[in-house]
Amino acid sequence: TQECLHISSRERKVTPEAWITQTFGEEPVLVTTYKQTLTIWHFVKERWRHGEAIEEQFHTSDISEFAYESSRDQIASVQADSNDIKLWSLESQEILKSLKGHEKPINKLLFPGSGSLVSASKDRTIRVWELDAETMSSKTLKGHVDEVVSIDFIEEFLFSGGKDKEIRKW
Repeated sequence: TQECLHISSRERKVTPEAWITQTFGEEPVLVTTYKQTLTIWHFVKERWRHGEAIEEQFHTSDISEFAYESSRDQIASVQADSNDIKLWSLESQEILKSLKGHEKPINKLLFPGSGSLVSASKDRTIRVWELDAETMSSKTLKGHVDEVVSIDFIEEFLFSGGKDKEIRKW
């Protein structure tokens, strides 16, 4: 069944295009973005309640993309004008790592669930970051001739879509 949720807050605006629902510990949460703020909503007594607002300590301009890794309680986020990814703990609300490597801003983030993070960028590349490695290494996938705007896994394969009107299987 589908469920429609109306989220509003007197203190904060919510960008509906940038939210996800996941389980944090034993409770469901909803994470929304607006400008430089990530807000965590908690499901209490069959209603979504405004929770913690994690502001500006990580980003200096609007958050354009984020992904949540439920098994690690980590969020990866990027700001619209940045080539860097911030990886942080949802529980402690502290930055764990800053991932650098893309030459242009990042369009999409994806946690495939294997201790890695995948990012797609306007620099026409995809990076697969090994989060468990001490050196935070990344493997760069090249092939698109325009910016990469979409990534997803189907079974063991990574698929990407770009503004070059190509879908690639990696």
